[in-house]
Amino acid sequence: YRLIFLAIFSLNYSKALLLNEPAFRSKPNTFRIAEGGSTRLPCFVDNQGDHTVVWRKGHQVLAAGSHLLLKDDRFNVGPDNTLQLTNIQPQDAGDFVCQISLSAGETLEIAHTVEVLVPPRVRPKPADGNIVVKKGTEVTLECSASGNPVPTITWSRENDLLPEGHLSGPNRHGYTIHKVDRFDAGRYSCTANNKVGAPAKAHIALQVLYEPEIDVEAEKVHSGVG
Repeated sequence: YRLIFLAIFSLNYSKALLLNEPAFRSKPNTFRIAEGGSTRLPCFVDNQGDHTVVWRKGHQVLAAGSHLLLKDDRFNVGPDNTLQLTNIQPQDAGDFVCQISLSAGETLEIAHTVEVLVPPRVRPKPADGNIVVKKGTEVTLECSASGNPVPTITWSRENDLLPEGHLSGPNRHGYTIHKVDRFDAGRYSCTANNKVGAPAKAHIALQVLYEPEIDVEAEKVHSGVG
């Protein structure tokens, strides 16, 4: 599909140059930018003449020529109609369209897609990270993670092995232990990672309530008189 689109784009570009009409030299592209980063969206036009280049995102017009209509100092129109974006936030994701209106009422446009890569964030459920259960019951430890791409969660237990259980959820956000034993108590960690920035970690403290237990060290004790 993309090859067909580029072929049509190149054909229209060649026809426009022969007719001395405006034509986009820039091609549609996808920009994957980390949150807080910056990028430049190109919109190079041949035979632009007196035609005004308009930038829009959805139905919102961002700029007309070098005049910025959006009151946001993170956006700026540079030389050659380039749209500059700084301190990019998740809400900036979407299609940015560069458009030219022709005298015949027709419009030419190209669209760049901006994807914002967001480092992982994770928090425990419940928010205080404390879970108290009775011995022999079933418990599910859960963490809520966000980020773009969707992070994957890995589970561990501090200073001990992870007890036998099973993972649940599309990104393994839940860890279920059947018939909890008192030896399963401890501080668990869920780590979210999507390879954007550093991994994020949250902690859950599991406390297991159980009835008194007595272990006899020796059933018989031998001693002398006195």
